[in-house]
Formats: sequence, C-alpha cells, structure tokens
Amino acid sequence: MKAIIIGAGGHARVVYDILRHDRNITVESFVDNTRRGSDEDIMGVQVTGDHSVIPSLIEDGVNLFIIAVGDNDIRQDHFETLREHELRPVNAVHPSAEITPTAKLGTGSVFAASSNVSTNAVVGNNVIINTDALVEHETEVHDHAHIGPGSKIAGRVEVGDGAFIGIGTTIKEYVTIGKGAIVGAGSVVLDDVPANTVAAGAPAEVKRERDTDGTTN
Repeated sequence: MKAIIIGAGGHARVVYDILRHDRNITVESFVDNTRRGSDEDIMGVQVTGDHSVIPSLIEDGVNLFIIAVGDNDIRQDHFETLREHELRPVNAVHPSAEITPTAKLGTGSVFAASSNVSTNAVVGNNVIINTDALVEHETEVHDHAHIGPGSKIAGRVEVGDGAFIGIGTTIKEYVTIGKGAIVGAGSVVLDDVPANTVAAGAPAEVKRERDTDGTTN
C-alpha cells in the first residue's frame, strides 16, 4: 500500500521513521502546503509540494494518508480535508509501542516509540500519543488530541477533542480535560480542566481562556 505524509517538519520525520517499520506500507512522498513547487527530499523521500498534487498522487496509486503536524487545529483541518479525497487514514505504530488487545483505536493516529495504551483505553482519530506517553486503563483520548512525550495519564481520565497535554505532564485518575484545552509542560493535574482553557503548574491551575480560533486571552 502506498501512503503520503502530510507535513514536512520534525514530527513528519518521526512519523516516517515509524512507518518505515511497516512492511505493508511504502511512503511515496511528503505533502506540505508551505512547500509549493519544492524539490526537497526528507530522508530520501521527496517533498512533492502542496495539496494540489494529491489528485495526481492518487492516480499513481496512493491510497493512504497520515497527518504529521503537531498543532492540533491544523492537524484537524488537514484530516477533515483529506478524508474528502479517495484516501484512507492509517495509524503509525512504532514497534516498541505497547497497545493492549482490549484497547480501541481510531484511524490516522500516531503511537510513538515506547508509548503505552492500556486495558480498555480508547484512542480516537488523528491523535498523537507521543514518545514514552502512558494512557492508562479505561481512559478515553478523543479525536485530534495530542499527548506529549513522557506524559502519564492515569485510569478513567477523559481527554477531550483537540486537547493538548504538554511534555512530562501527570494527570490523576478520573480527571476530565475539556475539548480544546491546553495543559502546560510538566503539570500535575489533580482536578478537571475546562474546555478551551490553558492550565499549568503543580498542581495545575487554569491560567486563562483559549479562544476557539486557537489564540489565548
């Protein structure tokens, strides 16, 4: 099967490195809206330009895609746009990732090196479970969320659509992280974080609101 990676930055390199372990998938190119007319290559794979090249790639047999962009809002926009094409999202699962058979996974998500998804956990579509992140039993990580490297999420936590959990964060059991919320790096979250707010600290406190357009007040 032939795949394209949407994005051409650092995270795209990580995703490509993961997909290289999958013998059933060949990455044909990187596609990035900031690289119109690019003749660049990344790790030997061509960056073919912006989204205008996608129809020709489909004609050449590409049938899979994955969004390799860290920003949740941009990643969601790309995911919804790409699903309008004749392409299917594919998961990128590093060989060292541990995902229990009882976990439920969506599509188009990244499970980076040493990530761990535990018993009866649920991970939605277009999610990033980054390096060494832990998603414990019965926790739900909804679509387009990003769990940063080294973050530890205890059991029965809910992480809302498009929420961002910064590197090295710890979240106590039964906590809810609202849709679009941002939790700063190294936080210790003991209480719920409302939707579209920014929280940080140990223990974490809400610092300000986040507009739905991605800015903060």
